[in-house]
Amino acid sequence: MVESREHGLRYFFGEFNLDPDRRLLFGSDGQTIPLKPKVFDTLLFLVESAGELLEKDALMKGVWGGVIVEENSLNQHISTLRRALGETPGENRFIVTVPGRGYRFVAPVRAQPAEVGPAETAESGEQPLTRGEVARAVARPQRRTVFAVAVLATLAVLALAWRSYSPVDRAAPSEKRVAVLPFENMSPDPAGPLYASGIHDEVINQLMKVSGLEVIPRTSVMPYLEHPKQIAEVGRELDVGAVMEGSVQYANDHLWIKLRLIDAATNKALWQQEYDRKFDDIIAIELDVALNVAQALRATLSPHEVDALTEVLTLNSRAHELYFLAKDHERRGVFAWPAAIEQYEKAVKEDPNFALAFAELAIRSVGVHLSTDPSPERMERAREAAKRALELKPELAEGRIAWAEWQFYSPSPDIEQILRDLKAVESKFQKLPEFLSLRADVYQSVGRWDDALADRSKAVQLEPRNVPVLLGPTGPLVVLRRYDEAEKLFDRARELEPDELGMMFHRATLFLYRDGDPTELRKFEKKMLSGEFVNTLIAIAAEYDGDYETALKLLETVRQYLQSIRDTEDDWDLHLALGSAQQRNGQAALARASFQKARDGIEKKLAAAPDNERAGYEAGLAAALVGLGETGAAARAAQEAVDNLPHTAYQDVRDVHLTLALVYATMAQAKEAVAQLDDYLSHPGEWSIQSLTRHPDFEGIRDDPGFRDLLKKYPRH
Repeated sequence: MVESREHGLRYFFGEFNLDPDRRLLFGSDGQTIPLKPKVFDTLLFLVESAGELLEKDALMKGVWGGVIVEENSLNQHISTLRRALGETPGENRFIVTVPGRGYRFVAPVRAQPAEVGPAETAESGEQPLTRGEVARAVARPQRRTVFAVAVLATLAVLALAWRSYSPVDRAAPSEKRVAVLPFENMSPDPAGPLYASGIHDEVINQLMKVSGLEVIPRTSVMPYLEHPKQIAEVGRELDVGAVMEGSVQYANDHLWIKLRLIDAATNKALWQQEYDRKFDDIIAIELDVALNVAQALRATLSPHEVDALTEVLTLNSRAHELYFLAKDHERRGVFAWPAAIEQYEKAVKEDPNFALAFAELAIRSVGVHLSTDPSPERMERAREAAKRALELKPELAEGRIAWAEWQFYSPSPDIEQILRDLKAVESKFQKLPEFLSLRADVYQSVGRWDDALADRSKAVQLEPRNVPVLLGPTGPLVVLRRYDEAEKLFDRARELEPDELGMMFHRATLFLYRDGDPTELRKFEKKMLSGEFVNTLIAIAAEYDGDYETALKLLETVRQYLQSIRDTEDDWDLHLALGSAQQRNGQAALARASFQKARDGIEKKLAAAPDNERAGYEAGLAAALVGLGETGAAARAAQEAVDNLPHTAYQDVRDVHLTLALVYATMAQAKEAVAQLDDYLSHPGEWSIQSLTRHPDFEGIRDDPGFRDLLKKYPRH
């Protein structure tokens, strides 16, 4: 809002009247005509300059201050105003375009004290004020905008006064990559760290809305909280031209914030500011920061970005505090997510129009569903929250991501529709690692490994020091058998976090997939890692070493783990693995019982399986039948699997070929085994032929000429 003046005025022109203090435009019927904040500012500037030719540069400076915006922003606002004022093309009752110059407001304008009621019109007989009289009446030497008392009023102003510092040193136009270091907590209040972290997070989110800036995501700057470094060193490590540092003090609903934007190369301040505000003004502060940084780094703002920056997600300070608390729980890990969900639910109860909180509630609900609560009710709550977020703010990035994520993890997702929806918003959200990660997951689910790799690589460019993001491309790289590239990423991750156990485990799997070398993976046998995938792979590593006793113990650990979270009676793949391990350990009766359980579970699945899912179950059935000694039935099931195999690059379908190769090898049918291996190796898949050569189940066909030909056809990747 424009600052309340010494003599508050309302402006009358034609059948309209404009109330600057309340930022309202009224029509002849006394009803308000909705205008976006910057459109209102444009109209107000034109009205206060009635009769004068306003050059485009002067008008843009008057409305946007020192912030660089595209000329198209002004053109769009003028078009919107003409429609709002009811002008038909070529009519020019209010606004005249002066080609090559600017605009002139030509309708007579009369100013009256602001106490006049909204429906009253200019019928008092007073003469319109001239431009000079209007200027003297509002007693302002120049147009300026300041923080208003109300948050909405404040957000209506994009060009806020640069009160404490006027930037002189400017970053070079090419140096628009910026890192916002964690803000120092200066609060004696126990809640101080919560506010410092929350405000830091939201400042980053605001800056990310400016396409002309490259902003390092939060996760890549958080290590500097515990291990601070000199600005120049931060600049080199993150490859940024500018670094922001700051501090936050919170007490009794009051904020004191100090911020400084620094040129990473010269250590000179590009901008600095101190804020002494009530917490209610936090959104306005974050907006002011984004605008100042954009100006200091010479980033141009598009109309969409202007709207995004001035968008208010909540005016309820209590809801905002609850949102901060939810984010704090969220960052503590998956087991704190239920607590985060509880706070998000409180926030949306406090403010039922808080779209961002609804979106985050949906995302966390999906995460809890996948990790600890597989109930349909949890996913239904996620659906409701995501739907509500999009109803409130259709273009909200987090809302779009929440909806796509719910769709993806719901039963029978429409993958192609999800990808179309994500493609439609790509230009707006492609700088968000969360967007890239989700789309990569979707691509991987249908075997589009090159596309998944491209998105995960883009995420690495955004967060080069975030170890989980850095490791993201290793999955597609291994499946594409680009093992050496994956190993380089693992080495980079080790430099950042040498003791990170998950990273070390996945690095160890690389050597098994590529070389058939189980050495590194077997080091994890005594590290008490949990999870089905982890221990199953370690068991396979033990089998590669011929240590079948350890392999069986590890698979028993998997069984016990799964039984602790669900009924495993129909887990046919678990029973199949146990049967093979028991058979190798000479436990014939136990092995037969496990193979029978596998068979029973698979036959239940086949009874309800659609055609495009039958091949995987039939391959598993063939393996179970081989274990039971029913080789004839196994051969028939294997052939049915081959006949039903869809023609797709989807990874799970490709793995059917590997299962069938193992079945045929066990039955000593070398030709059929080689054919299935050839098909497997010609498509994406983790295992190399060099590794499969060492697999114990292929021992009987290693000397087959066809198998040896595969070694020549698929040299070391």
